[in-house]
Amino acid sequence: MVGNIRDSDRACHVVVYGKIHKIHREHGWAYLACKRCGSAAKEVHGTTSWKCKQHNQITAVGMRFKVIVRVIDDTGSASLLLFDDLVKKLCGVTCHNLIKQYGEDHESYFPSELNVMVGKQLLFRFHYTDYNMNNNNHVYQVKMMSEEEIVINAFKTDFITEEPVNAAEMQTPVLSAVKKSKFSSGENIPFNIEATPPTAKGIQDSGDDTGSSRSGKRTIIDLDGYDDSKQEAKRLQTEGDVQLVEVKKEPKE
Repeated sequence: MVGNIRDSDRACHVVVYGKIHKIHREHGWAYLACKRCGSAAKEVHGTTSWKCKQHNQITAVGMRFKVIVRVIDDTGSASLLLFDDLVKKLCGVTCHNLIKQYGEDHESYFPSELNVMVGKQLLFRFHYTDYNMNNNNHVYQVKMMSEEEIVINAFKTDFITEEPVNAAEMQTPVLSAVKKSKFSSGENIPFNIEATPPTAKGIQDSGDDTGSSRSGKRTIIDLDGYDDSKQEAKRLQTEGDVQLVEVKKEPKE
């Protein structure tokens, strides 16, 4: 669940299913990268070469995608960082071709071709790191993603539980234990792996995540009908560890 990301008190791999609600255009969409490792490249003053954090002198650089999106589900929202291969997979276009089409001054425009990402529902896997916790940095770099129906259905079946609808069941005063997610280790979903460069540090979250919820069960909702304005109200309703249940009293004999 997106709203449970910050619940962990230690680094872990996280898998969430959510909808891309919007693109954070204020963070740009492309960067100059070292072709050897994918890290950001900076020009060495007075020379015709560049350097990155892994190589002191490089001569082969190129533009690559770097897009931050806002992902939502019925528990909250989070900012996820998508690098070149993942953006190409979602949009069906390369960064090189967009630069060639619209011009080298990529900071002055935002290609409409990237808007096709908005509205897509996918599984995302990323690493919730010590850096995220210790530096209050809540932009998470996606390592893998999948929009394959068979993978998504498996995730829903095992880890998203519908609320009970039977009246008798709802009156039974039994509190079941919260099911521990098998995805704490991030090894159980057969993702198609997409390579991404190392984690980029120093990117701060551009929006407020909704608070975490510790409720054991969630209702499956249609994300296409998601009302962003109700997100904070839903958070306040679902916060807390105490669940009230109706107890049916039997008459004394």
